[in-house]
Amino acid sequence: MSFTTLLAAFKASRYFAFATKWGGVVLAVLLALLGLMKWASRTQSRAAQIEIESRMLRQRGDALKEIENVQAKMETAGADQPRDRDDLAEQLRDENY
Repeated sequence: MSFTTLLAAFKASRYFAFATKWGGVVLAVLLALLGLMKWASRTQSRAAQIEIESRMLRQRGDALKEIENVQAKMETAGADQPRDRDDLAEQLRDENY
């Protein structure tokens, strides 16, 4: 018996409609699950990328805060400095240094 004869006999049987219907359902479910797995994988990698980017932004924000603190200290220190020799002499006389 050849394959085509077996296929023709199966098509003529009453189980062909049942097998094709449920085979299609199983195939559709498997394809949907495969799509969900692929979507979940992309979502997971995107979430990891977002976490890395947010960590980098936090570090950059911390660095900027540190720079602002140093600049504020420098401005405060500069404001306390005498502008010229006369101011320096006056501070030394008043002992405000």
